[in-house]
Amino acid sequence: MIDTGRVPLSSIELDLYRRGISAAATGSLVEAIECYDRLLAPRGDFWEAWYERGTVLEDLGRFAEAIASYDKALTLEPRREALANLWLRRGNAYQYGLGEYDASLICYDRVLQLQPEQVQGWHHRGNALLYGYNQPENALICYGRALDIDPQLTLTWRNQGNALMTLMRYSEAIVSYDHSLAISPNDEIAAQARHQAQQQLGLTVQAPDTKPAWLVPEWTEVQSPNARDQSSDHHNLTSLDLSTCSTMVASLLLEDEANFSCIQLVEDIYTIGRDLDNKICLRSQFSSRFHAVIRRLVTETGEVVFEIQDGSVKGKASTNGILVNGKPVTRAFLNHQDLIVFGPRAKAIFRAF
Repeated sequence: MIDTGRVPLSSIELDLYRRGISAAATGSLVEAIECYDRLLAPRGDFWEAWYERGTVLEDLGRFAEAIASYDKALTLEPRREALANLWLRRGNAYQYGLGEYDASLICYDRVLQLQPEQVQGWHHRGNALLYGYNQPENALICYGRALDIDPQLTLTWRNQGNALMTLMRYSEAIVSYDHSLAISPNDEIAAQARHQAQQQLGLTVQAPDTKPAWLVPEWTEVQSPNARDQSSDHHNLTSLDLSTCSTMVASLLLEDEANFSCIQLVEDIYTIGRDLDNKICLRSQFSSRFHAVIRRLVTETGEVVFEIQDGSVKGKASTNGILVNGKPVTRAFLNHQDLIVFGPRAKAIFRAF
């Protein structure tokens, strides 16, 4: 028997555990789950495998199953130093996966009870308050605690800027975005946000409603610059200037947490999101299961345009919305080189030739 520290494992069991970890690291997620399930069938008392299984299920977008796996690990009395991380992952699955903010806050509070200086606990608690409850002032308290502990957190600086934007404290938001960009100079999202803050200085801004968004505080639909009146008649495609979309060749340059890819848009409809049933699957915890839809439409004159819509095909909005060139939209026509942002770690550039 080979002892891992708490639970004695046979060489076969230890090999399954190591194979699961290796498969997950190389992106073979289904294989990883198979290894953990084979291990846990005889050794259901091995909390480490339940935990690792949960992380893979999260990556697969199976968040309810991931939470169940974390719950099983918690019943097995893992060592104290691992408890905080388990509660953190559980909270993230609730927040970013299921959109259940009450449950996520309970988890983050448990994290901070165990480890008051757990920086990610403060960071993600701030996100739940800002994006889930539209409580920017309370979110700022959490982001401040996180940055006191670790001032090199680029995402926390960026989200602090977003909270300040919601409060219309634009000069302070610019300072936060500057900190974020000093750490990550190529962060296009922070750069776009800083530009928005500069534009808003000295202007009267419409107050946000209850729908969370994460770059600018005005949540009205932004129309394509080539559209005459998309909000009232978005199907009247002959009203568009189609000079940039008069070809069948279009693509998305997509970047998320997993990779960078180029996707040719040759079908009539593409669903985009974290769920594996989407034609374009996003690997980002900040994206909704069904985050957006892109449609290829043909005008009465035979020309082609592409339209993006927030949410699912049935019209259910995404949790955090989408941005086109830094502006929140519910529906918009796409033009060559438009920057589409699905969340802090998922974006795409639309190209049409």
